[in-house]
Amino acid sequence: MERIYAHSVSSICDALGRKKIADVIGVRLTSVSNAVSCGQFPARWFDAIEKLCADAGIACPRHLFSFAGVEKTHVGMDAPQPAASAASNNEPNHDTSPDDAA
Repeated sequence: MERIYAHSVSSICDALGRKKIADVIGVRLTSVSNAVSCGQFPARWFDAIEKLCADAGIACPRHLFSFAGVEKTHVGMDAPQPAASAASNNEPNHDTSPDDAA
């Protein structure tokens, strides 16, 4: 079977069906529609969508998912965002001393 290349979240959803994706993942249809609007699937959906795509003979590019560190280099995708600061990624902030906390 020849593999079909899906170049966007929208094209995967059109090929598989939004309701089918929602049912398999266990989310509401609006969650799938939100992914289409954002142009990216949540990373935690990858295994289920990859299987659906494999069963349908559709390629499932990783850049369509919100994996940390995956660059969006595909034509038409947004540029990669800068790395998160220590304050926003739950790493300890070593810029202040314990005395500053009071």
